[in-house]
Amino acid sequence: ARIVPALFFQPHFYNIVYRLHVDSANRTVLQADNYDEIHKSPVMRYFKYVKTFTPMRRFTTSHGASVKFMYEEAKNADDADKEIKIIVSDAVLERILNRSFMIDPEDRLYKDSVLVRLEDGKLNPKATFSALAAFLDLPYTESMTCCSEGGKSVPYLGGDGYAPGFNPESIYRTYDDYVNDSERYFIEYFLRDAYECYGYGFQYYDGADVDEKKAEELIQGFTTINHYMKDTWIKVFQTAEVSRGGERVDQETEQQVQRQLLDNYIEKYDKNRLESVKILQEGLHFVSKNGQPLRMMPMLKLDQTLLEQPLYH
Repeated sequence: ARIVPALFFQPHFYNIVYRLHVDSANRTVLQADNYDEIHKSPVMRYFKYVKTFTPMRRFTTSHGASVKFMYEEAKNADDADKEIKIIVSDAVLERILNRSFMIDPEDRLYKDSVLVRLEDGKLNPKATFSALAAFLDLPYTESMTCCSEGGKSVPYLGGDGYAPGFNPESIYRTYDDYVNDSERYFIEYFLRDAYECYGYGFQYYDGADVDEKKAEELIQGFTTINHYMKDTWIKVFQTAEVSRGGERVDQETEQQVQRQLLDNYIEKYDKNRLESVKILQEGLHFVSKNGQPLRMMPMLKLDQTLLEQPLYH
């Protein structure tokens, strides 16, 4: 008999930032403080039976939506409280380093786990949630294919990118105002193993080799992410007071210095991107901080007879 009741635990961190370094054995190690926080949770440490599933969305689409969200949050904070500074981070680099879909098979949190694609849930809800319910050992119900809040259906209101539930509109958005082709190419190339594993077709990466020179050219084309970073980071640098000889300089000079400081700051991000590229160019092979090789989380398999639309690629 299945264990009851089922407990769903979702630590919805605002942002999980991964970092990588090369260890003494020349292995690329992935680490994230938020991941370690999950492991320290008493619920995770002492709960006997654990099943894990994680969502995935096409990386370039997810990236564009994330930049849009961060920028809107930053503008809303400006309008609400001038003391609060919300910035757009280096979302491109964070995207290619976020390999939360790779797992250590010996990690008890992921011994029984599957990955669920957003596009499958949107386009084929019955097939997706039938398979997910079976994995979780829960009964499938029609309510799983209805987006609701507080027991009431959430309608699609349209406009401003609002597409809740099973409306497929967001699947096909390109978010051109928030991501450009150089950034998309870079993301697809450095996540190419995940694209191939999880059935996403390349839309920007052309299959060519990317050496350090090509990667540097792509980084020079990160004009969109840099624009949003500068537009939000300038608020931080504008708080800096500039003095010469103990006296504060005039406003025009102070603004020039603040902008130069900002430009220098963005240049450091370019250097950091290049350093990460050098590590990743050694190969997309990763280990946990305990030295265990990481592998792709298995993808939820759908019953072909339940498909309402062709599988998304």
